[in-house]
Amino acid sequence: MAKQKLKTPKTVAKRIKKVTARGKIIVSTTSAQHLATNKSKRRRRASRSAVVMSKGDVKQYKKLVG
Repeated sequence: MAKQKLKTPKTVAKRIKKVTARGKIIVSTTSAQHLATNKSKRRRRASRSAVVMSKGDVKQYKKLVG
């Protein structure tokens, strides 16, 4: 009997913006929208950018995404 495929958790897939050629995962920063009026302009500007995911999380995410 064939092994059943695992579905990619959609929440994980939505967090990932891009995977680079070298395998780095680009994600958007958190806390961009919720309660934005309480945050400084500098913090809101910084939250628009994307960052490279930390090495500790990359292994787990790649396992989930496949």
